[in-house]
Amino acid sequence: MSVAGTRIIGPGSIGEPVSRVEGRDGRDYPVWKNPHDREFAQLIAGSPHGEWGGRAVLTEHDVHVWNSMHVLHGDFVRQIGVDGVRIRLQPDIVLVNEETVGIPFAFPWIFDNDGERVDVERRREIVERWLNATYRLTIIYPRGFTIIWYM
Repeated sequence: MSVAGTRIIGPGSIGEPVSRVEGRDGRDYPVWKNPHDREFAQLIAGSPHGEWGGRAVLTEHDVHVWNSMHVLHGDFVRQIGVDGVRIRLQPDIVLVNEETVGIPFAFPWIFDNDGERVDVERRREIVERWLNATYRLTIIYPRGFTIIWYM
């Protein structure tokens, strides 16, 4: 569902959402694709840990970001139809779902089909290197970020 023309007002205007997803609380939440405003990065950086609720799905070329603890990654995938590396965004921290190293065949743009041949620790190293080189994350985190794995 397009929401062109809708502006989200918060701590500064953070641009146009490209779609909306329904949360488990029944409310609609905006989704941004490839956000690049400085204000978007400042929104994450300026929020207390755990308060902003930013979640994202990274594909080979794009990042889709929403701000709600009421919209789980699976909800986003079912409603929007886009899947990829599932992450959470916190100030200076990117939390990465362990499924990325558990099912490397689902992420051929990261593992080049070699993921099955290496152990889990080596897979984590490969994913971390990819995340740190991902242009979309360097826009959101211009000073870098720490990676934390979660289940």
